[in-house]
This record gives sequence, structure tokens and C-alpha cells, in this order.
Amino acid sequence: MGNSKSKFEHGHIYFQLDKSYAVSGEDLRGNIFLYLTQPYPADSLYIEINGKEKCKWTQSNGQHGSTRISKSKEIISEEFKIFYFPSKVALPGQYTFPFSVRVPVGLPSTLFFSGKQDSKATIKYTVRAILKPEQSTSIEEMLFENELAMREVPPVVTTDFNSRVSDQIKSWMGLKNHGSVDLDVKFDKDCYATNEVVIVRCHIDNQCNIPVKAIKIKLKQSVKLKANWASRFSKKYTMWKGLLDGVAANESTEDYSKTISLNLDQIEGTKNKGYFHKKFGNLEEEKIMTQHLQPTTNGEHITISYKLHIELDYGISSRKATCLEIPLYIQVPEPGLHHEVEAPADWNPTIISDADDLSLISGAEEPLLNSPPPSHV
Repeated sequence: MGNSKSKFEHGHIYFQLDKSYAVSGEDLRGNIFLYLTQPYPADSLYIEINGKEKCKWTQSNGQHGSTRISKSKEIISEEFKIFYFPSKVALPGQYTFPFSVRVPVGLPSTLFFSGKQDSKATIKYTVRAILKPEQSTSIEEMLFENELAMREVPPVVTTDFNSRVSDQIKSWMGLKNHGSVDLDVKFDKDCYATNEVVIVRCHIDNQCNIPVKAIKIKLKQSVKLKANWASRFSKKYTMWKGLLDGVAANESTEDYSKTISLNLDQIEGTKNKGYFHKKFGNLEEEKIMTQHLQPTTNGEHITISYKLHIELDYGISSRKATCLEIPLYIQVPEPGLHHEVEAPADWNPTIISDADDLSLISGAEEPLLNSPPPSHV
């Protein structure tokens, strides 16, 4: 991904995360790299996480035309103090500051959606390393910023489970009973990243006098946007369709022999990619994210959820369909390292991690523990 300015009058600042994404409620770890060519009137060094959700759509007013609805809300804007300079100066040199900060719980997943009614929704996060100057100076702060992919934590992840349904198949307005059928579907799990493959394994015990002609499988997406109680957008999309051969009358499949693979990476998730491309400039990984299936998201104004719909087709007008709907939780994938900066050839930093290192960067003799402590939570 693209990044912000890292070179300033007094030197350079940038950071590297241990992982290229964050998980809501877990620690975000990394290193801040500071290269000063002259003394800097420093106060404190921070990591800052920012996030915002935005949505807009065109709402019909019947005979009165339409209205463009939009909503924007800040999700998070939080600073974490990593290092304090009691002498109010940072000396020239090369320094590395390891850090670990706790990402707040309840943050929704990174999202880029575009669909019907010219609807668009984004949830975006950034992370910054900021070296703030002492308040009495007019020197500009030194900062480095980059985008951050956020993973929302699913409530419960279920693995190796089955879902079953039994049905009596009737036609002619329910007057003719053809017998019963049992549908049993096995899954490896119910939580997937958008670059993973969902494997659906079906077992059918058909005790009917008519065949099951086909097994129809659909991945359904539900999108809900809201600005207030009166302005809401709700649409359902079929993102993928699959078809398996059925089973003859009064026969059963051998174990879970009816199998189909759903490659989530191959599902196009955004109708209007051009809109996002204009917004992102050269942020190639965000452009790529708009082209794929968007993750399950539970924001205050943006909600996206998924269900896998499995239905048996008998080729008759039955009173109801024999079907199962399995909720699936889709996560942001693990992107590649998105803000790696190549170190200079002569890079040999001092690692600043405790009170003993204070004099190396600030020249101060007083211990760090007597200064305002860094905040890591």
C-alpha cells in the first residue's frame, strides 16, 4: 500500500508492523525507526490508530423523486504513548523503538463495497508513528502513516460440523405425498478468509418415489446501510451459484460423495470498481480489495453478512423447498507486507526499549520511570 511522507528537516521516521493486518481486541506489535540528522526538540513518540466508516446511497421518494443519503462516523482515533523525552530533546542518531499496543475490541472489518442504488460503503483504518515536538517550539511534528487492514473477531468459530434437515415431499397442493428425504451437509468450519476455499460435502437419503434432480448451492450476501431510523438501505445479492447432480428415487448417496468447492477468491465482490480506483490513487492493495468478496462487517452504520443456501430440486411444484441455510463468517485476508521501507545501507540503530537507553537518545540522566510512563493500553 502507499504511505505518507517519511523524510523531514531533522531526519526520517517510519515503522514496520510484525503483521500486515490488525485484529480487533488483540495486540498490534512492531518497531518505529527514527533517524535524526540533528537534535530535535522532542516531547513524546506515539502510535496512533484512526478509523472511519462511510456510506451513501440513493433513496427513492416515490413520485417525489430521490434523495442522496450519506453518513460518516469516526470509529476510532486513539493515541498510544511509546516513549517520553524528559529532557525535551532527541539527539542525532539511528534508533529503533519496539512497541506493542492493544487494539480496542469491537472494531468492524476493513471494507470497500459498491452496489445497487449507487450505494457505496467504506470502513478504513490508518496507523501513524508520530514524533511530537515540545509545545513551546514551532517545529513540525515528524510522522509516518499507512493504511491498516482490520480483522473483526467472529463471535464463535465452529469447526468440523454438520447441518441436517428432513422433509416430507408433497405435491398437488400437499395432497400427494412422495415420501421423505434427508439432507446432511458437512463443513470444515464456518469462518473463512476471502482467499480461502469453502468445501461443501452433501449426503442425501432419498426415500421418495421421485428423484432429486439437482442440488443447488448459492452464496447469499445481505447488505444493510443506515443513516438514521428513517433512512435505510437493505439489499440481498447472490454472489455465487453452484450445481451438483442429484440422486435417483429411493436411493442414497455413498457417504458425503456429493462435493463442491467454492473458491472465495474467484468471486467478484464490487460492482463499481472505478469509483474506488479514483479514490485510492496508487494504493494498489486497496484497489485489489475492492474487486473481491467483502468481509462480514458489523459496523454501526454498515452491516454485511453471508449465508450458504443449499436446496434440493425435485423438478415438481412442491409446497416448500428442502433447504439449509448456513451462516458463514468471511474475514479480511492476510495481505502482503504493505509498508516495508528499505533501510539505508549504513543503518545500525540503537534499540530504545527501557530506562537504561534514555541517555542514548536524549542525554538525560534521570531515569525514565520518574517521567510520565508510556501507555500501552
